[in-house]
Amino acid sequence: MAMDTLNQKRNPILAAIAQEYRSSVLTEAFVFSVKTVLAVVGLGAVAGVSAGIALQAVPALMAIAGNAKARLTTESLGALATVLSNPSMLRLLSSTNAFGGLKANAWSNGQVTTASPVGAILARVSDILYKAVSERVGSSDFTLAVGLVNGRFAITVNSGSLSKIQNMEQAVAQVAQRYGVSFLRPVSEGGLIGRLPNGSFGGASHAEQVLYGLTKSPIIGISHSSGPCAWSCRPFFANIPNVEIAFTGIRK
Repeated sequence: MAMDTLNQKRNPILAAIAQEYRSSVLTEAFVFSVKTVLAVVGLGAVAGVSAGIALQAVPALMAIAGNAKARLTTESLGALATVLSNPSMLRLLSSTNAFGGLKANAWSNGQVTTASPVGAILARVSDILYKAVSERVGSSDFTLAVGLVNGRFAITVNSGSLSKIQNMEQAVAQVAQRYGVSFLRPVSEGGLIGRLPNGSFGGASHAEQVLYGLTKSPIIGISHSSGPCAWSCRPFFANIPNVEIAFTGIRK
């Protein structure tokens, strides 16, 4: 018992799980939380991810899964990005069902399919950041795309027109700073739109195309509930094999 108490004092994550267990409320989020702790630490050990980093990532995964007791913080998101950027960890995630409770759809190789574990996580992160931006700007008429770039989460935004994107950049930058993610600005700081493959403003301004054009991220999560648009993005990615555009399908 003393060792159990000591471990809980050292690790607030385990303490939160123990507290929920004592309440005898075995919610779906709780069950997922326990599986997450075991999976992240266990898989992380195999993949060479330190236990400290793996445990730091757990609150982000718990929050992404909908556990109200978990807080999404800069530290937890940063640790999660580190975990997901580890090639060995990616292979283990792809070969196990550790995060089978995180469901999402994906557009890949010209068809809708089930998102990979990483795709499902990115899709949920995009939804969370989308909500934070939406609350700041008082609008829902935009799409956020999230990818992993150089060991960090990176986001970009589409809002249908040049003027709207320019007006939103400050709000998106504030949310990016709050959560410690990189913001790839599609308009300012050198006009990144002009560096995209087709260079035009239109379909090329769509968030997932901006992110892919700048980073070549093979897995991208987007906040748009219907996934990539039919008139521009799906044809664009249909010609690029093995790129996954994940989305939760949750209407905002």
